[in-house]
Amino acid sequence: MIELVGVSKKFSKRRILHNVNLKIGYKEIIGIIGPNGAGKSVLLKTMAGFLKPDQGQVFSSGEVGISIQDNSFYESLTVKQNLKYFSRIYNVKDKEKINEIVEELGLKQFLNSDVNTLSGGTKKKLDLACSLLNDPSTLILDEPFTGLDKMYVNELVSLLIRLNNRGITLVISSHIVPHTYSLCNRFLVVQDETVKEISKERVKVLF
Repeated sequence: MIELVGVSKKFSKRRILHNVNLKIGYKEIIGIIGPNGAGKSVLLKTMAGFLKPDQGQVFSSGEVGISIQDNSFYESLTVKQNLKYFSRIYNVKDKEKINEIVEELGLKQFLNSDVNTLSGGTKKKLDLACSLLNDPSTLILDEPFTGLDKMYVNELVSLLIRLNNRGITLVISSHIVPHTYSLCNRFLVVQDETVKEISKERVKVLF
């Protein structure tokens, strides 16, 4: 679904990623872990096409959706206005599909609410809704559990499992390892400019 071949990326004089090679296959759930500042977000944005590598290539099949840590919607708009805006960006004209996403994420009662009045958990649902509008085959999530209470975390985990069961590949970056440990079937660690696979047993010991 996504393959990185010899990917390197730097900002100013600091090199973040160096000669990264990895493959992510159909219906996998990949956990991206590593210390703060190691380059996890840069890796995800490069995978999604938001950032262009300085060297190497990124290949992907199908659409890629991404939910970034800082959210991508507009706080000054309502939920409905945000969905309408992003639907236009992705050229989504199927209103039934949009309604299905709204129902699945439990956003119906918030459609006319200003986003800046919503809880952190509901904002995360909206961000996910926007990232699902283009019907992605791979969904990239950057720190999706940060700032959420236990109830919203459990809801989000259940939702991600349902999406994966429908065939969507998930790539999840999180420093909150307990939430990802049982969810992910593979782990990659970003550290010292490299990306390496790490066993679940090793994850449990190190993180």
